[in-house]
Amino acid sequence: GKLSFGIVKQPAMPPRRQALSLVALCASLAVASCASANQADSKITPWSFLKNLLSNAAPEKRDPVKMRLIGAGFGRTGTMSLKTALTELGYQTYHMKEGVIDGGDVPLWSRYALASPSDKAAASEAILSSMASAGYSATTDFPACIIYKDLMAAYPDAKVILSIRSSGEVWATSIMATIGTIGKFLALRPFSYFSFFREFSVVDRFLWETVGVDDPSSDHAGLAKGYNLWVAKVKAEVPADKLLVHDAREGWAPICAFLDLKEGEGCPSTPYPRVNEAAELERVVAFLEVVTTWWAWIAVGVYAALAMVAFGVWRLLAS
Repeated sequence: GKLSFGIVKQPAMPPRRQALSLVALCASLAVASCASANQADSKITPWSFLKNLLSNAAPEKRDPVKMRLIGAGFGRTGTMSLKTALTELGYQTYHMKEGVIDGGDVPLWSRYALASPSDKAAASEAILSSMASAGYSATTDFPACIIYKDLMAAYPDAKVILSIRSSGEVWATSIMATIGTIGKFLALRPFSYFSFFREFSVVDRFLWETVGVDDPSSDHAGLAKGYNLWVAKVKAEVPADKLLVHDAREGWAPICAFLDLKEGEGCPSTPYPRVNEAAELERVVAFLEVVTTWWAWIAVGVYAALAMVAFGVWRLLAS
């Protein structure tokens, strides 16, 4: 049957509370903007995370291309390093940050998450169409890894890369310290008052149900088990001649061999990219926790400051 996420519809918000929420969110964004203004655009910062979810911009249109590489590995398995490596090889790679958050595909993935079994194919087709129209030739990371079989069916000539960590336990520890808590905060006020955050929370919840856990912020054993089952599933379902199981520590050599690239003839001589987003993601989590805990006080403080300024201006004009 249709997946259920236990999402409670928020009641209509009184105008005063809506104003408080908007003030708190804007104030928080202003603080985040100042704190992360000097960060590179490729970094995941509190500002970039919230800004892109708020804007939910339509993806840039490019000439449609065939998908050539399909990433079947979960997030936090070196997927940003893999994305960077594939970009160096000339691929346009769909990733949670670039394709979903920056690219505006949150509504498509929310629709897919909530679709009934009979509607799942159409929801998946909409995502594949968005990928094609945006010119993506490869995928990595959540949530695209979840539909690797749909991608294989649509692009039978594509190869599959299963990115892995050294063990399920190591992966679980990484999840609990980073992305395992983001969805929980976005389901709380003031974020839950806004549709774009509710949609992202739906996608997040769907990902963890696919892994097989209810609470990715605390279920270490469940995460490790889900990871191990997923790795075994991909290995069993993808033909061996089309599958590369890749640990980022192995570097370029397995990827170049898999893609028939030789050093000096397509295989880079530069070191394999090592992009670890853990510190940036931990800052995002800390920021979300502060906002959800103190949002009402932040709003009241901003209102009080504005009232004092307005009173001062009135006194000045009245004197």
